[in-house]
Amino acid sequence: MRNHGTAILVKFISLLVVLGVILWLNFDYRFTDVVLIVLVLTIVGYVLGDLFILRRSNNTAATIADFGLTFAVVWIMSRMLGYDDGIVAASALSAVAVAVVEYLYHKIVPGVSPEKGEKQETQDRHIRNQPFKLAWNQSPGHERLQTEAGEELTPIRPGAPSPQMQREYKKSVKVNKHNKNKNKNK
Repeated sequence: MRNHGTAILVKFISLLVVLGVILWLNFDYRFTDVVLIVLVLTIVGYVLGDLFILRRSNNTAATIADFGLTFAVVWIMSRMLGYDDGIVAASALSAVAVAVVEYLYHKIVPGVSPEKGEKQETQDRHIRNQPFKLAWNQSPGHERLQTEAGEELTPIRPGAPSPQMQREYKKSVKVNKHNKNKNKNK
């Protein structure tokens, strides 16, 4: 069982430290504004990044999403809170720092990324729900990649001879040419 409260608290504290150093100390944001930005970023980032994106993809995709989310939240909230000078630089620096922290957060904090047992259970359930699987193709999601090709699938214009008739015709033409050459040589 995941403990969401602990994961959210760790995320909040880590983001508060990182954005406090960047926004409060370097860009002269008020501390209450930094706490408000971190609060919004923690809630939205946990729901979108950790519960939605990370569960369906991998750490890299979730970290990229956290980068974009951080840039947007810091920029928009800075404008809403009345900051005008250097908000693009503050947003970019914050996004890079938060992306690094989030990458490590997803790796370290238990309960954020699915555990091995949960991943295996999900794969087993996915395989059990498939109506038909070939023995060599047990990895989920690859059943769409099977193809089949044959002569009967070759497009032929209406009225054209079948591939077998075409082969027979080519053989007869070769035989006729061969016989014609023999007759000329005599």
